[in-house]
Amino acid sequence: MKSPRHVILICEDGWEGIRKFALLLSERKIPVLVIIKGNPGREVREMISPKPDIRNYFFERNLYRVVLYPLLVWFYLRYRWDICCITKERTYKELRILQRLLGFSLYYFLESGTNSLLQDRFGKKIFLLDYIQHLN
Repeated sequence: MKSPRHVILICEDGWEGIRKFALLLSERKIPVLVIIKGNPGREVREMISPKPDIRNYFFERNLYRVVLYPLLVWFYLRYRWDICCITKERTYKELRILQRLLGFSLYYFLESGTNSLLQDRFGKKIFLLDYIQHLN
């Protein structure tokens, strides 16, 4: 498996598993952009503050839907990201259209804290550590 240029993680529900995945990717020097729906408050923001190779973007719930797709296109043009993971099934299904246009890998992120999984378009579930170990 080829190492990604950039990874986009979209967090609409929960955050513990997404955070763990972002940290695992950054340890491998893979840049990660994390888009977070909602304003979790100062304490949580400080706890998930940016680390090397991780940039967090927070959007209020009422603006989130308006900015998500233009932001993804902008990030694609700027960073040429090639992997996207999303925590909400509805948004995952909507992103399939953008995936066909831009040609990135899309995964449904099954948030379960430290036991989170990725699910590919065929329904195959992948442990985060297994995914990380297969990156070059």
